[in-house]
Amino acid sequence: MTRDDAYQALSDLINRGFLSTGVSLDGKILVFKTINEREYYNIQSLAGPKDSDRAYRFNIWFLVYSLLIFDGEYVLADRDQRAREIYGFFAGLPFKLCDAVFSELTALRDLSYDALKYIEGYTYTTGSRAKWEVLCGKIPNQDEFTGINGTGRLGLNAHQESWIHINRVLDEEEKYNHDFSLALMIASSQNPKGAKQLRARHDANMQETVDRRKRLAIEGFIETKKQWRPDGWAAPVETAEELVAELNRQMSGVKDKHDEFIERYIQRLKDRATAQTAAIKQRVEEARKLYGDLPALDGEQRPVSPQEIEKILAQQKANPGVVRVLEETAVSPEDKTRFLNKIGTRVLTARK
Repeated sequence: MTRDDAYQALSDLINRGFLSTGVSLDGKILVFKTINEREYYNIQSLAGPKDSDRAYRFNIWFLVYSLLIFDGEYVLADRDQRAREIYGFFAGLPFKLCDAVFSELTALRDLSYDALKYIEGYTYTTGSRAKWEVLCGKIPNQDEFTGINGTGRLGLNAHQESWIHINRVLDEEEKYNHDFSLALMIASSQNPKGAKQLRARHDANMQETVDRRKRLAIEGFIETKKQWRPDGWAAPVETAEELVAELNRQMSGVKDKHDEFIERYIQRLKDRATAQTAAIKQRVEEARKLYGDLPALDGEQRPVSPQEIEKILAQQKANPGVVRVLEETAVSPEDKTRFLNKIGTRVLTARK
């Protein structure tokens, strides 16, 4: 359903109280309408006890309450008086004809249900607001507004109730803004700076609300679930509804493509760190096997004596693969003794 289709359906559901469709049955032209919640409860009561024939009685009464025009005459004004006559007419029709009517009514019902999610966006449109001002706070299904006798007896449907509620909230908001402006005008004479700050904060909040309503009027509704896909990146959070939906999704543990990407990245870092730690441990173990009783290279630090330095150099000569002492770099025993005495207070640390 497109926004334009939804707005057209809402216009009929609010201004008239129903959607309608025409069919030809037994040589007569009949027009059927959608039923509202109050009519549905009446149908349930008229269907009677829960016996084997209740489903049949329910279906026939459903057709009676769905009827709008019977062979060129509106039936809403005197439907209660003609109910038995209309009931007998439908009861005498073949099952296939009644089933075809039910298919049409099911399509209308689904259309009205789909349009319900567009009700807030429709209410913010200029035409909807102008209609509310014409009604002057009265309910929209009165005969003088619909032009059809008997619509005032139908009761309000869910679309009309929501529409009326939103419009009354908007009326209260307009009154509050008017009173707030008057209060600020009086307060500015005593504290101009404070009044200006209050005005700025109020205008900023109102601008955010106005922008949201303009977007709703254009798009019809703001989707908070379908925009998110488990195989997609993070959903947009341009509005408060989208932000709340995204926070609820994250708190519930549902993951999207971005979450899985971050988890894989963190796991790669952990695996790399584990591999590096294992490699360091292996090199340390190899060094211990090679040098035997060397001080443990596990972070321990202590002074090294000249005797230990002598032992290390002797082991390096025995294992030239680690440090190769060249003849041309050899020093005299006296210089070596002075060198060892000089560095005797240095320490060995584990390789970082």
